[in-house]
Amino acid sequence: MDCVCAEGDVMGEPLCPYSVLDVASLLQSKYAFVSGGKAKNGAPIMTFPENPKQQDIPEDDYKKLGFFPKHIQVVFLLQPHGFFQRAFADSKSKFVKEELEFKVVMCNGPEEMFDYIDPHQLTREVGGVLEYDANEWTQHRAAVEKFLSNTEKISTAVQVKVKKFQDTEIPNDVKGMEAVIRDHNVGRQEILDDLSSGDTQGKTLLDCIKGDNPRTPFIHQTHVVVLERLLVQLEETKKKFEEFWEKHESRLNQCMQLRQFEEEFKSYVVGKRIDWLNTKMSEMGESVQQVEELAREFEEFAKEAEIARLSLE
Repeated sequence: MDCVCAEGDVMGEPLCPYSVLDVASLLQSKYAFVSGGKAKNGAPIMTFPENPKQQDIPEDDYKKLGFFPKHIQVVFLLQPHGFFQRAFADSKSKFVKEELEFKVVMCNGPEEMFDYIDPHQLTREVGGVLEYDANEWTQHRAAVEKFLSNTEKISTAVQVKVKKFQDTEIPNDVKGMEAVIRDHNVGRQEILDDLSSGDTQGKTLLDCIKGDNPRTPFIHQTHVVVLERLLVQLEETKKKFEEFWEKHESRLNQCMQLRQFEEEFKSYVVGKRIDWLNTKMSEMGESVQQVEELAREFEEFAKEAEIARLSLE
């Protein structure tokens, strides 16, 4: 008895808790396989071909298959003659749990599935025409999952770096601003390098999966679509970061110009006061009143000079 499962493909559905490596041995042995075919409602198809010699598997493995790559929604049971009651009860005990329930459609032959699934979406084991290589599909899926993980890490790293840039305290001096600008430029280049590396990795993987065929083989289309979507996300992340950096760099440059102006102005003020001091030093004072006035001006100058010195430190 063959079994074909149509799995959920609803927007907002929780992500699959298992990776392809969790079920690789089951897929490669063709205990079950995901060919890339889809039902007419867009749900991906998992097939459990009939194999009387196949040994039973642990309940945990059934559970993994019930959720990989999506939650099973519909099961088509083919040719359930004779031992249907036992087989159906067995399948229910393995698959139906509180967290995993599905609709069952009993079929006397593959053609009864064609109202739900186009035969071009089914493999030969269940009356279709689709060619399928379990090892190749599993390897491609593992590579796609790894690239997905890498893109998520890159996206997180960009968010963390941008938050760091935004939260940086602006120094009160030119040297401090130079250090901040230098540090932020290094961080920017790290982000651009990561984005470029991710883009190269994704495009290389995409070319490997597509192969030399002018048209992408059907069983590869699901992986191709995922990779193309991830590459677009990387490009959008890069575009948004570059937009942020343009504004951030302008802000840093404005802060630098302000600090430079402040230091130049302070130097100018101090220079003018020194010129005043040199002039006053040449005055001797011709009376006690003039001497007292000069002393008072020198005292005020000393206080202003100390304030200027502290502001430059």
